[in-house]
Amino acid sequence: MCGNACAAGQVCSGAMCVTSCGAGLSACSGSCRDLQTDRGNCGACGTSCGSGQVCVAGACVVSCPASQTVCTGTCRDLQTDRANCGACDRACGSGQVCVAGACVVSCPSGQAECIGTCRDLQTDRANCGACGVTCAAGQVCSAGDCVVSCLAGLSNCSGSCRDLTSDRANCGMCGRACAAGQVCSGAACVTSCTSGLTDCTGSCRDLQSDRANCGMCGRACAAGQVCSGGACVVSCVVGLTNCSGSCRDIDSDRANCGACGVACAAGQVCSSRACVTSCGAGLSNCTGSCRDLLNDRANCGTCGRACATGEACLAGGCVVSCPAGQTNCGGACVTLTNDNGNCGACGVTCAAGQVCSAGACVTTCAAGQTNCSGTCRDLLTDRTHCGACARACASGQICTAGACVTSCLAGQATCASVCVSTASDPSNCGACSVTCPPRANATPVCAASACSFVCGAGFADCNLAATDGCESTLATDINNCGGCGRRCAPANATGSCAASACSIAACATGFANCNGSATDGCEINTQTDSSNCGACGTVCPAGSTCAAGRCGFGEGGSPLNVAGTVTINVVRASVAGTAGSPVLTLSNVTGTFAAGQEVLLHQTQCNTGAGTYEYGRVSVVAGTTVVLEAALGSTFRTDATCRAQVVVVEERSTVSVPGSTTLTAPAWDGNSGGILALDATGDVSVAGSVTMDSRGFRGRGHGCVYRCARGFQGEGFTGLGGVNIAANASGGGGGGAGQDDASGGGGGHAAAGQHGGNGTCGVCREACPIPGGTEGSVSGTSNLRTAAHFGGAGGEGGADEDGGNPGAGGSGGGLILIRANTLTVAPTGLISARGALGANGDNGACGGVGCGMGGGGGGAGGAVRLQTSGAAVINSNRVSVAGGGGGTATCGSAAGGSGSTGRIGVRASAVTGTTSPAFDTN
Repeated sequence: MCGNACAAGQVCSGAMCVTSCGAGLSACSGSCRDLQTDRGNCGACGTSCGSGQVCVAGACVVSCPASQTVCTGTCRDLQTDRANCGACDRACGSGQVCVAGACVVSCPSGQAECIGTCRDLQTDRANCGACGVTCAAGQVCSAGDCVVSCLAGLSNCSGSCRDLTSDRANCGMCGRACAAGQVCSGAACVTSCTSGLTDCTGSCRDLQSDRANCGMCGRACAAGQVCSGGACVVSCVVGLTNCSGSCRDIDSDRANCGACGVACAAGQVCSSRACVTSCGAGLSNCTGSCRDLLNDRANCGTCGRACATGEACLAGGCVVSCPAGQTNCGGACVTLTNDNGNCGACGVTCAAGQVCSAGACVTTCAAGQTNCSGTCRDLLTDRTHCGACARACASGQICTAGACVTSCLAGQATCASVCVSTASDPSNCGACSVTCPPRANATPVCAASACSFVCGAGFADCNLAATDGCESTLATDINNCGGCGRRCAPANATGSCAASACSIAACATGFANCNGSATDGCEINTQTDSSNCGACGTVCPAGSTCAAGRCGFGEGGSPLNVAGTVTINVVRASVAGTAGSPVLTLSNVTGTFAAGQEVLLHQTQCNTGAGTYEYGRVSVVAGTTVVLEAALGSTFRTDATCRAQVVVVEERSTVSVPGSTTLTAPAWDGNSGGILALDATGDVSVAGSVTMDSRGFRGRGHGCVYRCARGFQGEGFTGLGGVNIAANASGGGGGGAGQDDASGGGGGHAAAGQHGGNGTCGVCREACPIPGGTEGSVSGTSNLRTAAHFGGAGGEGGADEDGGNPGAGGSGGGLILIRANTLTVAPTGLISARGALGANGDNGACGGVGCGMGGGGGGAGGAVRLQTSGAAVINSNRVSVAGGGGGTATCGSAAGGSGSTGRIGVRASAVTGTTSPAFDTN
């Protein structure tokens, strides 16, 4: 219509004023809008974008300021947002805040972070004053110090809570002790008497029996009295009786004999509680009469003993009483002047043909005899006094009618005026003048009128030929030694004869006369006798045998000449067996067990008894049951907490390990292995390598990708271990979690391992600084005779927040047991059970970045025991049980702890060489 003007920016179109918008704009309620960018008209008029959104290309989108990121349609600061920390939807845990894009513990004022938890170090008993400081039982944490906390009514006395009202050692105040016999009551020391006692001026007294306080305090009993039942009464010593208030011995008291008031009559005494007659000195009571037993004939020496007729009692003995002119000789009265049996004195007896005259023995000859020098002789027939005293007849003569004449006896003949026996005279044998011929080493004799001979001392006629006489010299004849037919032929020897006794000239090769007796010859085979091996008295060590005259171990077999790499002791199993029983139960069996095999049992892991080992020999195998030839000396356990194993020992005659060759055994796998056990009856020579390096307890690592967490513990003698910074017995602890560089602890054996290096104080840390793994403990002893341990493994390094993986712990060295006759380790040879190096941390693995992965701890050296019957030549430092070094951390600090050295034992008749550490001789 006329006069209707369109406003500025409008045009008239179709009789209407409409907004006129330029290119790219749209009219929205009379306003030109850019629907591509207008937040109130985004994409279409009236379409408004929400708060925090902008319109881009006709669509509402979230618009975040710098340093913020869109997370599910909302702008989030990934550096500080707890629900989106470092990345969208990555929420921090309870008690954590987001700092620089990482979740960290956020502790309120007055608290500190201890391994991911906020703790009040002023009051927390488990973290008192510092993280990990634990107060002892009975203490509380006050102002950051552990102090004793006493209940109401108790006081702290030098760190102990005491009740000052009743404590005898702290009565009324600390340190005030009550005297002996006192108690503390109401904070004061007072005398304390038990039931039946009364306090008498500060001392406890029994008024029923106390002589000084009898019946009441202060009432004392008189001398000789005791207190009984609270009354003073006479007290007699043992053996006396109280008679009307006096102590009497009723055994001997005449006034109280046998009982009080019984008196003995006059002349009587009390003896053994009876009244008996009492005689004066020198007299005895004989049936109520006093008698002198020294001279009383009716009671001589004792009552009732009467002397016989003719006897008198003298000094208590009956003796003969002789009349005048006679003497008592042996109890008889004799006349010494004419008694032939007692002539002149008792006991002087006259010889036959003599008489006693006037007390002297004189000869008296019968008719026809003559006294010749005191002896009566018949001079008509006596050959020594023929015709006159002392005229003797010659040999072969007799005295007839006082004259000496020849007279031969029956069976004799007169040869040259001499009577001879032709039956026995070697000069007149069988007839006069027949002489027996001489024989060698003999004396001629005539027997039964025939010539013969008698051998001289030390000679014999062993061939029974008279012509050569006594041809055998018994003192030296080996075929007739000490007697005919006694041939010297000792067993296993060449015999000889000396001084008529057989002896041994020489033993056959391989035999010896060890008991010193020729009777059983050279009785010992020195090639096989373990008590006399090679020579008498050479005793082979326990467990060894004698072969070819040398002490060795095992039962020999073929030689072992190593070429390349040879693995022995492959037949093995887990085992359980009980001391005193020969029965074994096997599990996890590798290889075949058979009768006759020598085996070694080893308690590889256990809280108690770990390392114990002993040898045995298989008698019977029945499935998984093995019976040994002898009972076990120790118990071996395989269960939830212990691991024992049985290994078949390698038995050889000799062993040679040339240069550039290796002799080894399977590594420990958690059930068996880790042991090289070798027995040789002969020599073992090593110019190459005998090794159980890194074959003991196992070190472990997580691999890709492992972050912000603790490392594995190294395996030790109590078991495999888990994820922990604490040591696993001899196994080192794992490194702590966090950025950066906490490393694993070294394994232990002869000494503790080395503590793993601590890390710094970055994100996802468990503490600040991040703790390194604890070192593995000492295990076993230096004496390896009956117990030996593997080396403890090192702990794994701790994991940081962005790397690939920490370094794995190094495995420990295994166990080597070699027994032989002799052992030689050449300068080029090496016997070793060394621990492995800990692995380095690896941040670049598996797409990791940065640095901070901790290094693994080194494994400890294992154990080597060498035993020989003869010499052991080991040169210098050719036996090694060194521990492995720790792995490096990727940020260049805090390396893993080194493993400890192991243990070495050498037992031999002589040792040449040295080891480091020095070997034990058990």
